[in-house]
Amino acid sequence: MKNWLKRLVGNDSCEVHFEGGPIVVVDSGTTIMDASKQADVEIDSFCGGNCSCSTCKVMISDGAKCLSKVSAEEQTVLGQKMVSEGYRLSCQTKVQGIVHVKVPKFF
Repeated sequence: MKNWLKRLVGNDSCEVHFEGGPIVVVDSGTTIMDASKQADVEIDSFCGGNCSCSTCKVMISDGAKCLSKVSAEEQTVLGQKMVSEGYRLSCQTKVQGIVHVKVPKFF
């Protein structure tokens, strides 16, 4: 079934739009990191997605309301300033709608 048709008939699919790259349709509750793997978008992650290094941080440019809430652990790793600027840890952030993501290039 076409992706747009799936959304019309009410299945729980979501979209992650990677800036300058692909759009991937994923199930609700998928992390941004897992969505990036499906879309072949590289996101660094030195800790392997365990919420301890912050190398997988991404900038949410649109759709922040369609994401899981910032956990206490994510808040601690990123810090209040980065969270308030729109950064999230891709390994912890679950998609619940349509979001636009910018993957910073650090290396």
